[in-house]
Amino acid sequence: MSTTAGMTEERGTGPVVPGTTRVRVTRRALFARDLSVWGFELMCAAPASASESGKTGSGEHTLSREVQLLNALAELGVKPLVADKTALISVSRDTLLGRVPLPTSEGTVLVLRVESGSVDRELIEAADERLDEGFGLALSGELWQPEAAPLLERATLIRVPFSQLQLGVLDRIGRRPRGQQLWVDGVDQPEDFPATRPFGPHVVSGDFLLKASSVEGRRAPRNLQVLMELMTALREPAVGFAEIESILRRDAGLSVTLLRFLNSAGFGLRVQVSNIRQAVALLGLSEFSKWVTLVGLGEASYKPNEVLITALIRAKTCELMASGDPERPVLRPQAGTAFMAGLFSLLDALLDQPLETVLKDLPVSDTLRNALLEHSGFEGEILAAVLDYERGLMPEELPGDCADLYECWQHAVAWADGLRGALPEPRSMSPRSRR
Repeated sequence: MSTTAGMTEERGTGPVVPGTTRVRVTRRALFARDLSVWGFELMCAAPASASESGKTGSGEHTLSREVQLLNALAELGVKPLVADKTALISVSRDTLLGRVPLPTSEGTVLVLRVESGSVDRELIEAADERLDEGFGLALSGELWQPEAAPLLERATLIRVPFSQLQLGVLDRIGRRPRGQQLWVDGVDQPEDFPATRPFGPHVVSGDFLLKASSVEGRRAPRNLQVLMELMTALREPAVGFAEIESILRRDAGLSVTLLRFLNSAGFGLRVQVSNIRQAVALLGLSEFSKWVTLVGLGEASYKPNEVLITALIRAKTCELMASGDPERPVLRPQAGTAFMAGLFSLLDALLDQPLETVLKDLPVSDTLRNALLEHSGFEGEILAAVLDYERGLMPEELPGDCADLYECWQHAVAWADGLRGALPEPRSMSPRSRR
């Protein structure tokens, strides 16, 4: 999730780019053991070409990106990006020494990579100064080096790649003098998360929640079947109120949750919606279809709400890009399809089934199906660009006649975060998924 620097405030959506030089800032969630969001790591997105060629690894390039990130955060602030969660920012020795201005210390943890020969008295004293200013300290890298011991005593969090856990890296690091909490990074597969439990991590990060779990094998719950029938009916221009109400009557819980969502402060309707007929009349069939689909997926899923938030950010970014202007969206037919492409891009993760399998049963157009499975067509190319940016890569080219990706993402992040409290609670996780 991201934002950009060089911005002015816009109604209710946070900073927006006025056309100046931009720094692209992305965020990645860290999850506590109960899979609630604990914090966000803030990063500067890299050009895709640089990542592919390996240029992002050079010290000079890394420092340049770090300075760009810190300059952006000094202008934007940290809180608009993480709300009430912890912010984590990777910093170099020079930054820890105070040679580069840091953002506010409140709720911010500085992440320092330790390498052989990098720790000396000057660095230790600088760490003490940053701690006195209110920053937290997290460490990664060669933490088993004897010289790292003084920094370990000052850290509250140590970052270890998942791939190194089974190799005994924690034994190499040895005793954590103050019981420092463990952050396991690179937890990218659904089966990786339960494998971290024996090591007692405080937080984990990676893509494990954004993929279907092959071990679950759950049958789609009944309310998804109702939702699919409703989606089929809503594709018919002549569908009537009575038919919509008749379908939803078979799942009263979906109707109640939808009305609660539409009446939430985050959704922002100016009138109270008391029934489905009124909701359709107020929103129109297209918008009603969008929101009943969202609520139905949220009710059907066992995944934490952050997965649905990610789907919403993808959906809104795609929609705004297809509309041509995030501040003055144009109602183009492609915008609605683009929204659904972003939302459905996480159907496999939400329902723990392969995307191809889910789409066989859903009444979706060939355009939407191709966008999801092949990233082809206007909407598919937009979705591919959004997915790249989510991974911290800046696409070099965007589909023609679409709005700026970074502005759209910023609007989408603020919009989706505003809906966070209104989303339906996920179903209780099964014992297998909790292990």
